[in-house]
Amino acid sequence: MFIYHDDHIILIRIIYNLLIKDMAKSNHFFTANHSVIAYLIIACLFIFAPTQAYTQAFSTSSGSEINAFPFDRLDGKKTQFLYIANDFNLPSSAPEGYIKSISFRGDGTSAGTYSNIVIRLGQTNDVAFNSSFYEGALTEVYNRSSVVLTFKEDNWFVFTLDTPFPYDPGKSLVIDIEQTGILNNEAGISILQHTVPGNRRTWSAGGAPFVYSSQNGSIADLEIFIIDSLAVPLSPLPVIILCILVACIIVIIKLKKKE
Repeated sequence: MFIYHDDHIILIRIIYNLLIKDMAKSNHFFTANHSVIAYLIIACLFIFAPTQAYTQAFSTSSGSEINAFPFDRLDGKKTQFLYIANDFNLPSSAPEGYIKSISFRGDGTSAGTYSNIVIRLGQTNDVAFNSSFYEGALTEVYNRSSVVLTFKEDNWFVFTLDTPFPYDPGKSLVIDIEQTGILNNEAGISILQHTVPGNRRTWSAGGAPFVYSSQNGSIADLEIFIIDSLAVPLSPLPVIILCILVACIIVIIKLKKKE
């Protein structure tokens, strides 16, 4: 469905004030010129209006286990999670689209300042990790040299991705996340997790450089925010140019009527 900005409302008012009201005063119907102008403006609304059918959050099952990896380690930590097809099943199965943000559920609502948080995402047909870090294709979607976590309701903290990631619900999702330390020995935050079959979490022995340590079936409670398409933001320049052209045409038409 179309989502209109204030710019579109302004254009609709231009149509009303310059065309409909003007014709009402003149006590006659649209001329051919006025009709062309009206259709031109309406077409512009549809051309420059971004479309977006849905934006919705989908989450995994919730757990009560608490774990320090990777956000409650002062010296840093690298952790990988593997979410198989249909893991994101609340309130329904996640559809195909673009992941705009990911959220973890913490055991509190505050944490210190992290250094060098990097998040990479990838997809695979694998349903469990091999005995090492996942080495398939990963796309960097978030990178901050220094950041304070942003919390929302129910202790979820959010990472809005720098680049939305195309998501195929028929494949497993790999989340690779690392941080190199918490400044000034401030408190970190542990996350809630739940246990699933197979090796679905892999972690490093310590901070950077990250060396493989071990793995198990505990995965973080996770929420992904999906949009159906990459909406194109409205560009104001074509709208401004159109308004100027319309105003000039209307002035010319009125001057010709006076001749």
